[in-house]
Amino acid sequence: MKLTPGLLLSSRDYIRRRLELRYFDVNTEINGKKPSSQIIPFLKYLKILDENHNISGINNSSSNEQILQHILLLFILKRDEDEDINYRWMTRAYMGIKFIRDRLDDNMNACLRQANLFNEDCKYMEGWWDIIYAYSRNKANESNQETGREGEKLSFSYEFKRVGIKPKKEYIFNTSAGYDLLSRSSHNSSEKLLIEVKSSHLPISKAEAFITKKEFKVARDHNNYKFHFWLLGQKKLAILDSELVIKEAPMNEESGVWDTFKISFKVYKDYFNTVAID
Repeated sequence: MKLTPGLLLSSRDYIRRRLELRYFDVNTEINGKKPSSQIIPFLKYLKILDENHNISGINNSSSNEQILQHILLLFILKRDEDEDINYRWMTRAYMGIKFIRDRLDDNMNACLRQANLFNEDCKYMEGWWDIIYAYSRNKANESNQETGREGEKLSFSYEFKRVGIKPKKEYIFNTSAGYDLLSRSSHNSSEKLLIEVKSSHLPISKAEAFITKKEFKVARDHNNYKFHFWLLGQKKLAILDSELVIKEAPMNEESGVWDTFKISFKVYKDYFNTVAID
């Protein structure tokens, strides 16, 4: 499904006529086009029109600008819902308009201009982008949580196989503990091993881990603390001594300026090994 400036304007005009005219023949041409060919299927796809051609989400008080913006919002969210590869940027849309414009084709950029969504003087513009940003942040959080849980489950299985005893899933019991798993040093040792798991589906050149101040402090204060870095696509694991990671923390760690710091997986490229987990 592709949206063009012509289809966007024709859809708005169709909606406006449906709202304003007591009787409207659905075969009446809109801008030289029969609604049944593109406009009606498009609006049904967005669920603006139901099977009886009733309109939802828009009323007579809606301005032409608001109608355009409503159509665009539903279209973008629907393309993301349908997992269109051209809308993968939605997980990072919260980064702003410039980020989004660089990833849209000419048609979509033209549609956004038609709807005044690049115009700061448009009174609805800011609210529209706030909806996009909120949706994007929620989607990014869900994606990050799923990726994190995938790594945690792999580390759980890895430790269970290595030690023969199931580690405690601290990531479920206490998310602010500063580590994800409580395991043991070996199968014949009762010494506790704290493990923090970081994981990514990105290639090693782009994968990054975010270390919180709590994780930093717990790793610094415990002798037996490891980081597990997972490259999920390759099922590769780097098991890192805490010192290797915490030494990358900002120098102002005592002043309380930072809450998290970022570190690239490629720093530890020599530590990754393929892991077979049943």
